[in-house]
Amino acid sequence: MAMDNRRSSILGLYNPTYGAGDPGMNVPCLCMIGASLGGTHGLYRGLQETSAAGHTGKIRRTQLLNYVMKRGSASANTLGVVAVMYSGLGCLLYWGRGSHEDELNTLGAGTLTGLLYKSTAGLKKCAIGGAVGLALSAACIAFSSRDKLKQQYGSSY
Repeated sequence: MAMDNRRSSILGLYNPTYGAGDPGMNVPCLCMIGASLGGTHGLYRGLQETSAAGHTGKIRRTQLLNYVMKRGSASANTLGVVAVMYSGLGCLLYWGRGSHEDELNTLGAGTLTGLLYKSTAGLKKCAIGGAVGLALSAACIAFSSRDKLKQQYGSSY
């Protein structure tokens, strides 16, 4: 009998285990990062604004919560949308290139995500968004391929 990859789950379907390195974890991880960064920024801005307005007690606490929730949810939404676009475009490039997975898919998906995300802001901002997407995906590739780069260019890198 052949080895069966399926684990015990409902109806005997494959039940994968997810880790931080799985591509499917891009969206929830970036949503949590966005919520954390946005909430921290909202807390900072809320402390500034409420102290400048002279709020105290319950009013200040309510205003701080409003700042944290508004900034946190907006940042989580933004990073979640970017992650979904990046993952979707990466899958399309993978499929369009005949199931060929390499760094070119990552660079293309990052660049297209930046271009598409800023496409409604005009041509100049669209180009800047594409350049930012290209730079971030190139940095991600350089970080994830550092062992390969060390072997290729020697130990001085």
